[in-house]
Amino acid sequence: MNGNPIQAVIFDMDELLVDSRRLWKVAERELCAAAGVEWTPDLAMKYKGMNTVGVVETVLRVTGAPIPREQALALFVKTLVAEFGGEVEAMPGAVELVKKLGGKLPLAVASGSPKQAIDNAMSVLGLRDCFEALVSSDDVPKGKPCPDVFLAAAKALKMNPSRCLVFEDSFNGVRAAKSAGMHCFAVPSAQPEEIKKLADRVYGSLAEVRMEDVLPSL
Repeated sequence: MNGNPIQAVIFDMDELLVDSRRLWKVAERELCAAAGVEWTPDLAMKYKGMNTVGVVETVLRVTGAPIPREQALALFVKTLVAEFGGEVEAMPGAVELVKKLGGKLPLAVASGSPKQAIDNAMSVLGLRDCFEALVSSDDVPKGKPCPDVFLAAAKALKMNPSRCLVFEDSFNGVRAAKSAGMHCFAVPSAQPEEIKKLADRVYGSLAEVRMEDVLPSL
C-alpha cells in the first residue's frame, strides 16, 4: 500500500456487489432492438464497465444505428431502472464485507448504473445505511475508464484519493481507479489477465477478502 493507510473504501456495484448481468442484459437487448441492431457478447465487451451514456454511445458508434442518441439513452435508462426495481441478488461475500467495513471506514458506491438503480439495489440488499455516498457516473463528465466517478466519490467522502481503496470487477473500472490515484482490489468478471497486471490485489470473490487486507492494523 506504499505506506498510505486506507481511510475510505469505494465499491463498484454491477457484478461486484450485485449480480446484475441479467438486469443489464435486458436493457442492452431492448436498446439494440430499438436501434435495429443485434446484441452480441463481442459488442457488450466493448462497453463493459461504462455508464449508460458510454453504453449507448458505443452501441451507436460501433453499429452505426440511426436511432437518435437522446431517444436511445432515455429508453435504456428507463428499462435499466425498471429492472433494478425488481429482484436483486448480491454477489458472494458482498453483503458480509460491506457490513464488516461499515462503521470502521466511510464507504461509498461509485457505479455506472443510474443513481436510482444504485439506491434501489442497496436498499433491497439492506446495505443503504452502510454508505455515506452513492455516486453514478451518469452525473460526472466522463464515465469509466476515466476517473471522474471515483474522484467524485472521494470528494463526497471528504477523502484524499490516495487514501481510498476501490473494489472493482471490470478492466475499465480498474483503469479508472488507478487513474484516480487510488488503490484497487479486483474480483474480475472478465479480462482477468489484464486486470491482474493493473490491480493491487485480485480475488475470486469478495468472500475471500480478509479484514486485514483492508485494515492491516486490525
